[in-house]
Order: sequence, then C-alpha cells, then structure tokens
Amino acid sequence: MKVAICGGGVLALEMASFILDQRAQAKVFSPDLGGKLLKLGDLLSDSSAQDWSQTFDGLLSDVDWKKMVTPWSLRLMQEAEVALSQEFMEDLNRADRELSFQEYIDYYFLPLCELMKSVTKPSRVVRAHKRFLSRKEDIKNKSRLHDLFRLVYEIDAQKGLEEQKQMAPEAFEKFSQEVIDSLGKSFEGFEDFDYVVDASGHYSHPLWMGPAGTYALNEKEVDPKSVFYGVQSLEAFISIAKNSNRVTIIGSGLISGLAFLAASKLRPNHLRLITTESRPFNALVQSKKFKNLSAQVLNALQSAQEDYQKDIEQFEQKIKEWKELEPHVRAKKPRPAEPLPRLEVYTGTNITSVDKLVDREGVFLTLESPDFRESNLEDGLKTIDGGVIFVGNGHSYQDIFDQTQRPFLPGGDTSDIEPGLFSLRLSWDGLDDMSKIIQESFDEMAKYFSREFTE
Repeated sequence: MKVAICGGGVLALEMASFILDQRAQAKVFSPDLGGKLLKLGDLLSDSSAQDWSQTFDGLLSDVDWKKMVTPWSLRLMQEAEVALSQEFMEDLNRADRELSFQEYIDYYFLPLCELMKSVTKPSRVVRAHKRFLSRKEDIKNKSRLHDLFRLVYEIDAQKGLEEQKQMAPEAFEKFSQEVIDSLGKSFEGFEDFDYVVDASGHYSHPLWMGPAGTYALNEKEVDPKSVFYGVQSLEAFISIAKNSNRVTIIGSGLISGLAFLAASKLRPNHLRLITTESRPFNALVQSKKFKNLSAQVLNALQSAQEDYQKDIEQFEQKIKEWKELEPHVRAKKPRPAEPLPRLEVYTGTNITSVDKLVDREGVFLTLESPDFRESNLEDGLKTIDGGVIFVGNGHSYQDIFDQTQRPFLPGGDTSDIEPGLFSLRLSWDGLDDMSKIIQESFDEMAKYFSREFTE
C-alpha cells in the first residue's frame, strides 16, 4: 500500500508516521516541513517576541501537549536511533508533569520533522486525479481504486539551476539569457499512489470580510498593506498596527481573539471589534475548550470598559469644576472634552462594503445589521475608517481533487469525494482528536485495500 501525504504540518507528519509504523509506504509532499506549528515555535523562541509570547500564552496553555506525542512516532524514532532527551521520556510517564508547547517542539516535533525528511519531497502539490478514470466512470468487476491516483506537484527548476550554475559556471557562459530564463521556469512532475491523504491544512485559505465569509463590495480592490487575513498574517498585522492609531478586528472567534489580545496590548487610540455575534466571543467562551484564552479575552474587554468608565468619571469631575468657576474665568477656559472609548464593539453586524475615498486616506468599512439579529449598531448602518484591519472570519480549504473551495469541517471529511482520497483537517480546538482521526482514516484505507484484493 502506497500513500501520498499532502502537507507538512503536525497532522500530515503524524499520519505519515502512522502509515510507516504499519509497514506501509508513505511519501510526504510539502515545501514547508513542520508547517505553522514549527513557525510558531520559532517565533516564540525569539527573545525579541515577548509581546507574541504573552499573546499566545492563553491558547498554548489550553492544549495538553502530552496528547500530541504519539506512540507510533516514538517507536519510529527509536527504531531510527533518533536521540531523544532522557528527561523528556521520563516526564512523559509522570502524571504530575505537564509538557509545555516549547518542550513539545524542541524535544519531540523537531526530531519528528528531521526523521520525516527521508520520506519528504519538498514540492507544492498542484492537484490530484485518477490516472485514466473520469469522475462518473466505472470499471467492470472492479472498484475505482483499481486505477491509481496521480499526484501532480510543482518542480522548482530555479533552485536546481542555481546549483548547476555554481557547479559548472563555464557552461552557462555559452547560453543566452533567454535560454537561461527558460531553464529556470517551474514545471510539473507526477507520481502515482494507491491513496492520497490531503492534510494540507485550512489556515492557508482565510475567509473574506463580507457576509458568510464572502467578498464585501469592492473588497477585492482593497489595499493589501492595510488589511490582513487569517492566522498566517497575524505577525505582519501586529507589526503594522504598532504604528497606527486606528485598528479594526473583524470576527470574534479563536484567531480574531488572538488578534484582539495583541491589539489591546498596543493600546491604539481607536480599537474596534466587529462581530456577527450578539455577545463578542460568546461561541469561544461557550465551547469551554480554551478557558485560559477566553479568560484573557474577556478580561481585555472588561479592562477596556473599566478604563472608559474611569475616563468618564474624570471628565464629570472636570466638568463640575469647570462649571463652578467664576463666569469671567469660565469664559476664558475651554470646556473639557468628553472622552471617547478606546474600544468600540459592534455586535450583530456585517461588513457589506469596503471603499476608498478620493479626498481622504484609509480604508472605509460599511457596517450593516439585519432586523432579525440582536445588534447595538444604531439605525443598522454606519461607515467607519478601519485603519489597520484584521479579518478573522474563519477559513476554508481547497480540495486538491476537484480544485473547489470547501468550508472547513474538523476531522476527516470523506463525503462526496473520491474513494481512497482522504481529506483530514485539524484545528486548535480539535487537537485532542488527532490520534482518533489518523487511526480511523488508516482503518478505512485498510478496508478499501482488502476489498480491492478480494475482488
């Protein structure tokens, strides 16, 4: 049994590890081994990223990282004589010892990534299809699995070209620039497999800011320097938001919660949170899966309200003192300015339009709320200057078999897709289900495989 694994994150590598442990063949296709989990580990280990570390503390402490260490990967690493920390191995068996995110990365995930290099092709998967069968075609007395999957991947010719230039520079001196440019163009390669597992993740395809994650009017024309989408843009968003007085967060889920926490620490003059929920972050809190992160988010909301209340009290005291002044003194002294809240929350609200004005800089958002939703948006319509905008409306993923965008559904999705093609998705709130997803998927492969040979 030969299986292709598309993706380089934790789910992809653990799936490949499980298949290898079952003495089947597995090949990983990913230009980015380790995925976003490894990038997060690199980011948080940077001594200059203290703000990031604090922002992610709540999320990371909500995960039981011991459950992410699998027995099959440990077996493979031991068979390959990968050096694992003795202290780490002892701590795994101690009930009173928790495993931190950084310990998981340093002592387990990095060695796993290193081990998987031997079965990894560092290429981006373009598509997957049957070698010959059309979508509705059947084979007499055989299942569709009789025809193998063809996995098409991108070959980066430029990288190989640079290596060849260094090895034989005199040969390239004879070529024209046109020939050299043609040699450096990427092209497609392929390999055939019994099964394909798409574990490429869903965070690479963030949803748009409009209703139901679709485009708002004119959103496609928006300046990419001031609007950031999804988890992969969090770092860039914070680096730009540091220098902005206006910051807008769209959405109130897990990823937008992280963006909101980070933005709250920056204390911009105007921070806006726009959500379709009647209470911001209500679904996140009610899920009870991220108690620490939820507590941090609610505390940030409450702190902003308390700060505004203090400003109001100080303003009222100043007004009182101003009114008590002698008329001729009060006439020369300006009336104290009423404070504006640093945080404005718009509930039950969608973004329906994104616009640029001729005479003003910035991105302007049109907010609307329907009559069937509980909302605090006055008159159901408002336009605001968004400033620096983060969109956290969720994610979708691209099906490598039919090239369509599908809504994210956690776990294993085998509905309405080709038999033998497994689409596996894992989100932060489903990390505990990783082992179950992998084992169930392999069991299904084994059933297909045994039926095919029986037939």
